[in-house]
Amino acid sequence: MALSLYYLPLPYFFIYLLFFLILLLFIFSSKSHKTRLLLINISILIVCLLVGELFFGGFFDYLLGKPQNILIRSGAFRSDYITKDDIRGYAMKKNCRVEDKLLNIQGEVIHDVIYSSDENGLRVIPKKNNPNAKLVVFFGCSFTFGESVNDNETLPYLFQEESKNQYIAYNFGFKGYGPHQMLRIIESGMIDNVLERKPDLVIYSCIIEHIERSAGNFPYILWDVDGPKYKLNQGNEPEVTGKFMPYSWIRTVYNQLHKSSMIDIILPKIIGHERNQDDIDLFIAIIKKSRDLLLAKYNSPFYVILFGEHWNGHKIKDFDVVL
Repeated sequence: MALSLYYLPLPYFFIYLLFFLILLLFIFSSKSHKTRLLLINISILIVCLLVGELFFGGFFDYLLGKPQNILIRSGAFRSDYITKDDIRGYAMKKNCRVEDKLLNIQGEVIHDVIYSSDENGLRVIPKKNNPNAKLVVFFGCSFTFGESVNDNETLPYLFQEESKNQYIAYNFGFKGYGPHQMLRIIESGMIDNVLERKPDLVIYSCIIEHIERSAGNFPYILWDVDGPKYKLNQGNEPEVTGKFMPYSWIRTVYNQLHKSSMIDIILPKIIGHERNQDDIDLFIAIIKKSRDLLLAKYNSPFYVILFGEHWNGHKIKDFDVVL
């Protein structure tokens, strides 16, 4: 059972299948009518769970000819290029170069790319010799980092290229990040340690799911357990209070439950990790404080790029949030 959690796709399907087979044994061997009836009812429940795992796990999509919904990651492992970081919680290893490869279940390549980092653990952007160039800092998640694209295809790299090198870009984004990593980087002075002078422009690319990330909601917390945790103080200002999850055993439990396609949907409701107004308020407060600190320290213009068209079934343009 333990091995299925670590090595098999849809592991809870095989766990439920094992329980079902054991129940069948007891049903056929039991001499008590009441006991058999009880075991039959339990087995029906197990079958429902078994089918649910297949349905929510995308197995039926595969049968219907949609293999792209079942993906297999090859190439670099997470531990090959990701490390703990005191400021951001986790980051790309310094001076690292790895291959990231993703295939569908039929073996067709979805992407096969190279991720490279510099001496600061930031995605590599070759710098051009232009002493008069302005400096632009990019924050964000995989959209900024450049998930699934090569070093010369990331948003910061292309911005630098399209500016005809009038801007030198720095990519502080990484997969799974939220606005809380941005704020902690600004507060810690990391920008001053990386850039040779103050930034002239700062761009933060975000998706609506960053609300869950800055709140530490499940399942986003699974990869950000050491990330900086912020809470609003009495003045409604975000203050860092430590890490998201100080107890490693909780992370272990969550990681195993996360492998169930059904539990993954139900668990946020049980543990109270569904998005609420407090999460939204914290998200906006973190972005506002980031903007204010950048203006106060560097007098740098700050722009937010929001990817996506919908939020809870509404068009993003229907919302008027002043930052």
